[in-house]
Amino acid sequence: MITDFITFRGSPNCPLPYLFFAVTGDLAYVRFHGRNRANWFKKVATTAERYMYLYSEQELADWAVQLKRLRGVHRAFVFFNNCYRNLGVMNTTMMAQISAH
Repeated sequence: MITDFITFRGSPNCPLPYLFFAVTGDLAYVRFHGRNRANWFKKVATTAERYMYLYSEQELADWAVQLKRLRGVHRAFVFFNNCYRNLGVMNTTMMAQISAH
């Protein structure tokens, strides 16, 4: 399982997300939750607002490189849980285009 989401460890000002990689078989499950730090920790934010984040093309391209380097993985399932409006659909389309190259 691999996740990409706001860091819960270290400095609250750390701009980097917390990444968790654990490869235990030939399938990979990757889940993108978004990196909206401001809304994630806001007490009045709705659940949808916490996931309000559109990954940039560069962020997804960086991930695509990492996913292609996973040893022993034959298939990766990538899920976008940044489900505010259509952001997850947009990022799914972007990742599919990036991964096709």
